Amino acid sequence: MQRILEREFGVKYTLSGACPLLHRLDYSCLAPRPRHEKQDLEAQRQIREDSAPLL
Repeated sequence: MQRILEREFGVKYTLSGACPLLHRLDYSCLAPRPRHEKQDLEAQRQIREDSAPLL
């Protein structure tokens, strides 16, 4: 994030400065979505195999 801030906005932040800044801007860490308890992994695998590849 520090590199993005410097590249995009031309400002240098230390890690201890970047974290509070992002918190003040209401950013949060990305987290994976939870898996549904009734998901069918075999059906998902079959759909991936049967589907045409994306080009």
